[in-house]
Amino acid sequence: MAISRGEFLKNSIANDKVTEALQVIDRYFKDKYAISTSEVLEILEREELSIPLSVFSNTPLSSLEIIVRYLKETLGKTYHETAELLNRDDRTVWSTYNNSLKKYRGKLKIGPSSDAIPLSIFADRKYSVLESIVVFLKNTRQKSFNEIAEKLKKNYQTIWTTYRKAQAKDETR
Repeated sequence: MAISRGEFLKNSIANDKVTEALQVIDRYFKDKYAISTSEVLEILEREELSIPLSVFSNTPLSSLEIIVRYLKETLGKTYHETAELLNRDDRTVWSTYNNSLKKYRGKLKIGPSSDAIPLSIFADRKYSVLESIVVFLKNTRQKSFNEIAEKLKKNYQTIWTTYRKAQAKDETR
């Protein structure tokens, strides 16, 4: 008796090592975070929002002002959506946006950039916005302090000091 293609695939997948690994991962998330498989899949399917590194060349603005302006003007996010993405209060986002308009009326300059910063790094308020960027670029992307300074249009010493402050925060925890 021949088995159908569907049954063959089902049996093959059920006995696959990757399937076993996924089941272990699924149990881990259920045990540790008490979330269902569908919730895990939903989280994984969400597209990670990011901001191109080239946008930080808008020097008169702070890092937070640049991010808020980018989300509002380029991605069309509301103050509330931006606040949720950055783990900030809506009023903070509103005042940051309005202050940025006073400093710089023009549009953000967004050049070509192969590097992007995921917005999820800003949700953890342990670091300042600039510290989050510098730590991400240094630790995750293995950029040198000089490369980071060039990309962010900041002084080398500012980048070095920012990174050291972030390290000090890690040591006190």
